[in-house]
Amino acid sequence: MIYRFQWKFLFLFLVIIVSYQNCGRLESNFAKTNDVEIEKMDEEETQGLLKSSVVEVPKHKVTQCDINIGNVNHRCLDIFLDEPLMADDKKLSDIQMIQSAIHFAKEETEANEDLLARIYFKKNSEYWLGRNSKSWSQIKIVNAKKISLIGNNTTLLCSKYNRPLLVHSSRQISVSGFRLRFNQPTFAMGKVIGKYENKSGRWLRVKINFGPKIPGTGDSFWRDIKNNKFLRTAHYATLWDDEGRMSSSIDLGMFLIGEIRVLKPRQQVVDIKMDANNSGKIASNYEKIKNGEKISFFVPEVTREWEETIEQQISDRSQDSSAVIGDRGPMIYIKNSANIGFKDIVVNDTFKTVVINQSNIGPIIFDNFNVERWRGRYLASVAGGIISRDGRSSVTIKNSLFEALQDDAINFNTEATYILSKISRKEFILTSKRDIILKKDDVLSFFDSLKGRDFGKFRIDAVEVVKVKDSLGIGFNKIFRVVLDKNISQSDFKLLRDVKANPQKPTYVFNLNNSHAESQVVNNVFRHKPRHVAIFNSPTLFAGNIAYDVATGLRLANATRFREGPITFGVKIFGNRFYDIRESSVYGYIATYNSAKKTETKIEDTLIECNSFHSISKDVLDLSNLGRHRIGRNQLVKGANVKAPSQIYKSSSSPVQGNFCQNRYGAYLAKSMP
Repeated sequence: MIYRFQWKFLFLFLVIIVSYQNCGRLESNFAKTNDVEIEKMDEEETQGLLKSSVVEVPKHKVTQCDINIGNVNHRCLDIFLDEPLMADDKKLSDIQMIQSAIHFAKEETEANEDLLARIYFKKNSEYWLGRNSKSWSQIKIVNAKKISLIGNNTTLLCSKYNRPLLVHSSRQISVSGFRLRFNQPTFAMGKVIGKYENKSGRWLRVKINFGPKIPGTGDSFWRDIKNNKFLRTAHYATLWDDEGRMSSSIDLGMFLIGEIRVLKPRQQVVDIKMDANNSGKIASNYEKIKNGEKISFFVPEVTREWEETIEQQISDRSQDSSAVIGDRGPMIYIKNSANIGFKDIVVNDTFKTVVINQSNIGPIIFDNFNVERWRGRYLASVAGGIISRDGRSSVTIKNSLFEALQDDAINFNTEATYILSKISRKEFILTSKRDIILKKDDVLSFFDSLKGRDFGKFRIDAVEVVKVKDSLGIGFNKIFRVVLDKNISQSDFKLLRDVKANPQKPTYVFNLNNSHAESQVVNNVFRHKPRHVAIFNSPTLFAGNIAYDVATGLRLANATRFREGPITFGVKIFGNRFYDIRESSVYGYIATYNSAKKTETKIEDTLIECNSFHSISKDVLDLSNLGRHRIGRNQLVKGANVKAPSQIYKSSSSPVQGNFCQNRYGAYLAKSMP
């Protein structure tokens, strides 16, 4: 059903040009897999979400062509946004023009099952997405199919208040050829000009040399931070040397900020306190910090009152505001979608997580997706890179660059469900803090958060949603009644802890079908990065990648927080080159509340083969939590005395020289050589 808005029609003169030659390139614009069924967002919610930016578009003259893709005939149309558009003698904003073109393409592809639509942006141009106080997202692709946005090296200039792109309940969507950045810098930069200690702690004096203006002056700015008026106050600062590498004065290249005091607003001089709750490494390396070292830190400018206002406006239109706005944090938010492709994308200078993908039910592909520094800035992102949650299908990340991200470059995780009540040994009421998917024949794993014990795996024989909103105060979610295919043993059943009686230490239930099966991270570069290169808790292939000047390599973990699992299994790591890693290159981690006690469950079926790893301070591989594994033909180097990558990559003992590695992983090895 095609929705209509009660707005005055604004006629857009979109130039629709179709050629047989252009249509012939459509095949490469979509993630190519079997189609899947998408559960659409509710139509009323969709109208509320899109109303803030869509302008109604009448159908225009369309020249059609025929093309054969996979022995199926399709028609296609191209929409060009080359020139500014007028309506009622007024120039439409860029976001109105973009969203209306998407709306037009959506109408056409809905009406014609075989039609493919492409929207071309003006080559080498810049589009201002503006600030929207009625929606978290600006460009919105919702309940859509078979649409490509083609950027032609186009810049999307974003407001710090909004998310640039939302893809929700859609399939066969392609986005390519764009640069995303904010209209102004989002974090401060400067250099250390002094340091001192007093009773309150250890301080760095910093001169801000360029970056955003410090909001307010003197005491007023400090009062705002002290009174928690800003959204993001507990944040990290990073230190860098003159060559753009992480400072050697702090092992992880970063520290948690305790306080910021503005001393001289006009001279942009501030004092930054190093948080006393940080690890001992911060204190032990304080003496090594030198004047002149570069520093970057986030200066919050979005007030809490603004966020509460926009949330209230959205909630007024729908009782289910969370489903409308999704996660407010990332630059790109993908939810409940399939066959989505991002290619030739660059993201610069952001304080938001770059991508959050939630519950994809078909493949998501990132190809030449680059998070990189912008024109002399120290950081590319104050937050993380690609975060994927509860994926029911694969996520592929290839041929991409992740540079100077303050948080994890890649993180695949699976949300826990909680036991609300135990009806019988095979029937339970479950809920979750995120809007996850449970289906018949999915496999559940019951995990003890105290001892790290896996109670076993059980198939869902029947499932139904019994409630759509939680009244227990643990977050918006669905509540499910689940019947298993077999009984849990009587002894284990007694040990299962429901979330009502044990809100801090419940039994977690993980859906193994939501664990990103067959995902791949291949032929990427990670450099100048605090924290982790990647965190996996699912069967993932990590191959042919290069990482250097990085705090920590790969973390095979059941949890970033306790509720993210399941126990990691099936990770394959081969043909990679890691150089100058501050901590371990690869380590396994199993989170429990009793972290001092060895867990009963282990990380299983791990392959680590034909890699070169150089870790400076810790053991290259930490295998303490690994169960079944195959590890061999790796070059492992520990210590800070390796002067150049050539001593690792081109030495006689390098696995790249071995026939076994060449024969089995040659293609990956060739791409991962410096």
